[in-house]
Amino acid sequence: RRRGNEDEDPMRLRDHLRQFDGNFWRYLGSYSLFWFGVFIFAELYALYMRELGYGVVVLGNASVALNLGSIAGTIPAVFLMRRLGLARTTAVSFAGASVASAVRLWHDHALAVYGGAFAAGFFFAVAAVGIAVIVSRLTTPGNRAVGFGWFFAVSIGAGFLGDAVGGELPGLFARHFGLPQGADAMLVAALVACAVSLASAAPAAGLRFPSVPVQGRAMNIPREPAVARILIAVCVWNFAVGLFAPFYAVYFSNWLHEPVSAIGLDLAGGQVVGALFVAFAPAVVAARGPVTGARFMMFFAGACALFLAVAASPLTAGVGYAAYMGFVAMAQVPLQTLLMNRVRTDEQSGASMLAALVGFCAVAAGGFVGGELISSFGFGPLLVLAGAMSMLAALVFVVLVRTDPHEGEGGVAVPAGGA
Repeated sequence: RRRGNEDEDPMRLRDHLRQFDGNFWRYLGSYSLFWFGVFIFAELYALYMRELGYGVVVLGNASVALNLGSIAGTIPAVFLMRRLGLARTTAVSFAGASVASAVRLWHDHALAVYGGAFAAGFFFAVAAVGIAVIVSRLTTPGNRAVGFGWFFAVSIGAGFLGDAVGGELPGLFARHFGLPQGADAMLVAALVACAVSLASAAPAAGLRFPSVPVQGRAMNIPREPAVARILIAVCVWNFAVGLFAPFYAVYFSNWLHEPVSAIGLDLAGGQVVGALFVAFAPAVVAARGPVTGARFMMFFAGACALFLAVAASPLTAGVGYAAYMGFVAMAQVPLQTLLMNRVRTDEQSGASMLAALVGFCAVAAGGFVGGELISSFGFGPLLVLAGAMSMLAALVFVVLVRTDPHEGEGGVAVPAGGA
């Protein structure tokens, strides 16, 4: 009997992994490689520009250009998917974002700095819109939450590795290739990061989709009131996240006066906890359903933000930040599962586009409001508002979206007023 129980666990794991075919793992691998390079670049780009003497104004304007490009890229993303197909569109988005990021390093020209940021944001949006569509094509309603859980957990892990490697690359190149420490080493390391993310386009181009293709003449936009209600809640949630998202490092630096090395550990810790929380998200969705799971995660993310507003020591703030990032990352699984399960297959690309457009706009608005709050009142009021808005998003889900009677058995949530 004992031997039989020992043999069951590997069998159960193999059965679990067999839910997904090779195309799912190919997409997961290619996106993780892309994300790994993006995180290295993002870390090094700010250091490179600061090393050259550029201030926060230039970096802030580049961030605005990146966000505007993301907003601009959401609607064309669907047309690209229909014209080129999912595989080629994904490869183009990875390659385009990588090349545009490399252009941003041409710091002598404002057009390269800001135009490159806008173009990178555009291609990031194309890649982001494709996530929900591709994962939905490569999964079924029964294993979709698990598929999203795998995707977000592995991609968060790739981001953590990118953060960990990025800080070491300039010194590595300086020691082994004779480059001077400083801007030159950072430039070479950032270009290598762009090459890594560019390499992800090759496996992405080889993706194959057994389900219904997205090519066609018309873009099918879901028009059900149920979907609109979900998007309202998603908008409130993304605004809440956007309030604090651009200022994580500034919070630890200016509010808690931590050194750069400690800030890196705090940010990396948030990503690790995010990956762990995401790993458990499919189990929560299976037990309680996507709607109840989303409410739970949004509410506790808000509670963590309120805790950060009163945290008095770096240790307690680090723990609170890690928990906050865990619930923020975890919420992606039920939200994506809920939206994709509530629309027809031919509407999934349109629904993903709407969700991305709403999300990018809400995050951009939240970042603007958050910056104004910090400059006028400090981090305390900002975190209180972020916590309150997260809890409001959970309340909006309670008011606008209800669950069906079988939600506790892993059933699909049914929005209030849904058809």
